[in-house]
Amino acid sequence: MTATKGGKGDGDPTTTSMGGTIRANPDGTYTLTINNPALGMSIFAVPDNLGIWFIRGAINSGNLDYLRYGYWTRDDGVDGIFNVSAWTAGFVTPPGGLPVQGTATYAGKASGLFNAPLTTDPQSFADFDSSFTGDVSLTANFGQSTLSGLINHITASSLYSSFPLTGPVNDITFNASINSAANLFAGTTAVTAQGTGPYGFGPTASGLINGRFYGPNASEVGAVFNVSEGGRRLIGSFGAKQ
Repeated sequence: MTATKGGKGDGDPTTTSMGGTIRANPDGTYTLTINNPALGMSIFAVPDNLGIWFIRGAINSGNLDYLRYGYWTRDDGVDGIFNVSAWTAGFVTPPGGLPVQGTATYAGKASGLFNAPLTTDPQSFADFDSSFTGDVSLTANFGQSTLSGLINHITASSLYSSFPLTGPVNDITFNASINSAANLFAGTTAVTAQGTGPYGFGPTASGLINGRFYGPNASEVGAVFNVSEGGRRLIGSFGAKQ
């Protein structure tokens, strides 16, 4: 499992190194189990309820055969989200199974969380938290070990009925380098233009992307990504197939 956390775009090596499991249940739902002792999370399923802490999550499959992607959050139901992580998991393509030449195009869906403060007061925890969905398209050039793509048609909606809000988010571009020996890619994200409305980023917003290929012959691809600008941040994951 590959995971990333909320913030300026840092990865979450603790959650990634501790690993996780995803189970397909008989009723058609999926259960994600994660481990991060630093956050008091040890072998529990997302979503869950730990006392005053509410663990919420999303597990997405779409038309994917070898990959699942999603996110989880921790909040107390009053002050907003305290921790956020996006993840991908599935049947990873063995490094020797990656193409060594040629290009491949992929299309799929993305989802995640958007967070922004409601005040500039550093002592205030007030913010608004929203989930988002979007479309993703990308091209991998295996001969040149590069990957580039676009996440667009992104729409965010508030998680809380007490603060209803819906609107578009900037398109997000990304570029990455492929490490074929490890079946990993890493790179950067950026927005395409000045955004408008409550979810709009400025033109300098940026972040990171990390992912890998799944299935036979790299038939699917998944990644975690983020974009931040000041106190405004977006974190998510996607899954796509050829």
